[in-house]
Amino acid sequence: TAIGHASSPDGISWTKDTNNPVLSLGVAGTWEDDWLWSPSVLINDGTYHMWYHASNGNSVRIGHATSPDGVTWTKDINNPVLSWGDAGRWDYPRVESPNVIYEGHTYHMWYTGGDIFKWRVGYATSLDGISWTKDPNNPVLSLGVAGTWDDQHAGYCSIVFHKADSTLEMWYTGGNADWLGQIGYATAHFIIDGIHDEIGSELLKNFVLMQNYPNPFNPSTTISYTVSRSDFVSLIVYDVLGREVQILVNENQRPGDHSIDFDASKLSSGIYFYTLQAGPDFMQTRKMLLMR
Repeated sequence: TAIGHASSPDGISWTKDTNNPVLSLGVAGTWEDDWLWSPSVLINDGTYHMWYHASNGNSVRIGHATSPDGVTWTKDINNPVLSWGDAGRWDYPRVESPNVIYEGHTYHMWYTGGDIFKWRVGYATSLDGISWTKDPNNPVLSLGVAGTWDDQHAGYCSIVFHKADSTLEMWYTGGNADWLGQIGYATAHFIIDGIHDEIGSELLKNFVLMQNYPNPFNPSTTISYTVSRSDFVSLIVYDVLGREVQILVNENQRPGDHSIDFDASKLSSGIYFYTLQAGPDFMQTRKMLLMR
């Protein structure tokens, strides 16, 4: 198999490119000499980026390629850029079907891992689209409980990120012991570092969320912020998956400078996010690191 390109004025009537296939198998003896599949493409700073999975007949891993026009592609010399986990891990012996978005100065990948038809979904991040860090909480989407429609596999997902409210929508393929494949739907609250710093400049002048101090910290840190008018204020800590960890503030507050201590003595080491929301029109998020 190989990957082709087509264009359409309306998303319905498609014209296949005369240069197809635009991405072909690797030469004999390489990691991708048997088949390649499932491209995920985005444009960043005028460059097309593609992540795809491929196989040499024995292993399945994820590669990366770039293009100036979406037609002429150059495979990355670092390929494959994402490999399976160690034997016994949830994403052994294959990783596949990458789905990538770019937000908050970071590439975010959701990928399918595990043996064939025993899939689950993992999450990884990268600053350049090449060197990826798998999330320690993987898999982020697991099988359904025994007897349900997706109790044998859940993978091959498609992701949509809604920047306005920091939510994710996921559609994924699931199946049971009868190998009956169906489409499922899942949602998550997803905090991306810096994403709310693009709120209007006037609000940022009046409402200010400071970087916590100390940072990194162990086990406590102080978070300071400024409120410009009397309003309802919430300050909430999230983990890297967007799950609520602790509500620090949830009340009406008067204008002025405020600070609160965050005690993380019961939490594990890692990256956390804290979000300040004041009224209906201000939200800002910062990142902190708990290091034991």
